Amino acid sequence: MKKAIAIVLILMMAFAYAVVSSAAEDEVQASGDYDGFISSHFDSILADDAVLGEGGQAFAYMEQNGYLVEVKANVITLKGWAVCDTEILQIGYSIDEGTPVFKEEYKVDPEQAIRDFGAQNGADYATRFIVSVDVSGLAGKKTISLVLKNQDGVFKVNTILNKDLEFDFIQEGTGDTEPEATPDSGDPAEPVEPIIVRFNDIDAVDEFFMYSGNNSHVTGIEFDEEKNCAVISCTGGPDPNLLLPFQEVAQDDMLDFFDDISTSRYKAMLIIGRFDYDTILESDKDVGGTFYFATDEYAGFSEGKNLQYYYEKGDGLQYVVLDFANHKQWRGSVADCRFDFFMTTDNDCEYELYLLAFFQDAAKAEEFVAAYKENGDSILPTPEPTPEPTATPEATEAPDVSEAPEEEATAVPEETAAPEATDKPSGSKKGCGGFIAAAPVCAVMIASALVLKKKKD
Repeated sequence: MKKAIAIVLILMMAFAYAVVSSAAEDEVQASGDYDGFISSHFDSILADDAVLGEGGQAFAYMEQNGYLVEVKANVITLKGWAVCDTEILQIGYSIDEGTPVFKEEYKVDPEQAIRDFGAQNGADYATRFIVSVDVSGLAGKKTISLVLKNQDGVFKVNTILNKDLEFDFIQEGTGDTEPEATPDSGDPAEPVEPIIVRFNDIDAVDEFFMYSGNNSHVTGIEFDEEKNCAVISCTGGPDPNLLLPFQEVAQDDMLDFFDDISTSRYKAMLIIGRFDYDTILESDKDVGGTFYFATDEYAGFSEGKNLQYYYEKGDGLQYVVLDFANHKQWRGSVADCRFDFFMTTDNDCEYELYLLAFFQDAAKAEEFVAAYKENGDSILPTPEPTPEPTATPEATEAPDVSEAPEEEATAVPEETAAPEATDKPSGSKKGCGGFIAAAPVCAVMIASALVLKKKKD
């Protein structure tokens, strides 16, 4: 009897271990957690038999719709190809990072061109995929991710645009009827004043970028008095980027740019810059950039929190409007973000940064762009005037003491000199960007230790 009980206990323990091992084996991991090389291309997306996007361009469709697919469908089909440096055992999908679904028919033999691309990147294994996702029973917003299984586990699949092949899906008619409530949402009908930082002052450049470290390919951030902007110098290479220290600046009580930036109040951002378009790439490819956002609720940079954009061809001002409204991780307060002003550059170059701004929504940002194109800096908020220093009252004339008793008259005190009015009284503002004009002594000392130079010519 005792032996039978012991056998049962052993079998129960073995079964539990097998279940745990199986669950761990199928746990969906981020693409960035894979030490090797996985990449893919997203060819097309279908809702039942209807191809979504103009010309079937899946990437363009996703960018235009904020990586949200809201349609009425029973099946969503993903088509494309993937390469890996180890054998691709299975390919499939996961919903909300749950248990992945794999089927043999999802894998399709690839053509030689795909194998050649993989070989160029040290990836000897390739497959095409036609993954059909059953969405007939889904309600509300769900996240669908393409996943790949190899000897090291199950991973989300990164695309050649450095973005995970995943998106939010809403079965049309089953979306949330009311917006998600947030503590600081306030009255949605109440207009929200934009937050604008204009880099038209040497103090603004030094103070804002005082906390900007770990910048890739950036060799200097300088104020150019003639161009009236910050000039970012960088060397050629992939992903030249700059840290935009929104959280650090907001938390520094000695600076006066802005307080915490609420994601519930601000759903869009504008970047105004300029560069020599023809010098960035040697090829005829379009010049683009990426923006990685982070918040206090969703810290760190990941491809799921990355917005990509492409510039207008030409050497005029570039207006980049970033719309965060459909990103589910745009929650809390804006943290430090990463601005990849180019996806890559073939040559050393300069990027002129004129303005950063947050708006209530993308429509408000576009309205500002239209007005700025027509009127320039004149539309920016006028700073509060600096109060005049109080004048020292004139000295009172000494009384006549001719008939006073013969004792020495009290000397009239000398007139106190009026204090010299400073150009930048503490706490005052200047310029049009809402930034502080007088840098604290400690900030100046720190800034002088950085590589930020002041360019006057």
